[in-house]
Amino acid sequence: PNAVALNRHYDKYDVFVMQLDGQKEWEIGLLRTDASMKDEYSIDNAHWTNNTLTPGDILYIPKGIYHAATTANGYNSTTHITIGLESWD
Repeated sequence: PNAVALNRHYDKYDVFVMQLDGQKEWEIGLLRTDASMKDEYSIDNAHWTNNTLTPGDILYIPKGIYHAATTANGYNSTTHITIGLESWD
C-alpha cells in the first residue's frame, strides 16, 4: 500500500495513462492561477491536485506537467499502461 510508482517528475512528451487493475493515486502539479507569467513553473510553485484512477480510467498529462503516482490504500499492487506521444518537430 502507498508504494511509490513514480516520483514527482515531468515528461518531455504528452502522456496517456490507462488504469487496468487496482487503484492508483496520481498527483498532478498544475500551474498556479495566481502566479505571474514571469514565475517559472516548477515543483515548488505548482498547485498539486490528487486524482484516483480505477480500472478503465484514462488520464491525459500534457508534456512538461509534473506528476507522480502511488498505489492507493488497500491495494498491494496495481497495473497501468502509459503511452507517450513524442512529436517530430
